[in-house]
Amino acid sequence: MGIVRFFKRLAFPGTLLVAQSSEGTASGLGPTDWSVLRAPLTDADRVLLSETHVWLRSVPRAFHPRQFCLQFPRAANRLAKAWHDPVQVDRLLTDLLSDHRGDRTGFPPRIVDELKLLRQYHEHPREAWQYVLTVAKRAQPTRTGTTA
Repeated sequence: MGIVRFFKRLAFPGTLLVAQSSEGTASGLGPTDWSVLRAPLTDADRVLLSETHVWLRSVPRAFHPRQFCLQFPRAANRLAKAWHDPVQVDRLLTDLLSDHRGDRTGFPPRIVDELKLLRQYHEHPREAWQYVLTVAKRAQPTRTGTTA
């Protein structure tokens, strides 16, 4: 692999990578195959690591990203590893919740909601708890005057 092709495969945050056509020339017109550019999956990327389980136990249950962890263990492992670095967590959640590439299909709505709630908890825990309590109160059925 030539040095030019090597550097074209590197992904820098906020930059647009150019897809390689089958002839090996750059074509900026078609969609980029990000699976080729992403590091290959390892066994550790397919399951939640023990450190991620420890992290989940430190997060209150109301904010657990259950579906995110089940469906995207690789990203959940990265988030757990970065959890104690606010700048890195903010950057990672921003990358997960926004489309810098222009062609992402995105996460399912339930996962997006989990990530947004987790972000709110990480940035402003008190406000996040208030939000969860408000939603829980709305979900409870109200009792009208019942007679015995």
